[in-house]
Amino acid sequence: MALPGDIEELARAEVHEPELPEELRTFARIEGLMGQEHALLLIPAEKRTDRERRLLKAVTAELDRIVEKLKERSEPRRPSRSDA
Repeated sequence: MALPGDIEELARAEVHEPELPEELRTFARIEGLMGQEHALLLIPAEKRTDRERRLLKAVTAELDRIVEKLKERSEPRRPSRSDA
């Protein structure tokens, strides 16, 4: 079983993999944020440290911002007067 320090060391290690396409990088970033949020929410609120509370607030705000952007993109565009 890998220890947390081992995992962190592996994450910091230089890996020469081809860069992911933009869409996959975006998807991976969102998945990562969701994973962080989920892990932080598993910690009972009264047991979260100040750092964990700040991180949860920041991660949640970033996910909310992303969701709003996605909603904006999915709304049909109304033609403006200049388009007519």
